[in-house]
Amino acid sequence: MMVVFILMVVVYLYYVITEYFQNSYIDCILFLTLLISHLIWDYYFLPIDILVALSGVNLLSRFFKKKREINRVVSGL
Repeated sequence: MMVVFILMVVVYLYYVITEYFQNSYIDCILFLTLLISHLIWDYYFLPIDILVALSGVNLLSRFFKKKREINRVVSGL
């Protein structure tokens, strides 16, 4: 039960931080830092794994959103 509570707090803090900064560099730094630390130290902690997944998904969604905007601009020319 405590892990689920920590997970909810971590997800909420991640959401607040990404909404405040609105910057993909934060997601990239967070994703790579967590991924590298996860590969260096052999541990399993669900909130950290969920945070890695959330930052990766957020990076991918921003990438595809920018790609869609670029395609829309190019096709409009």
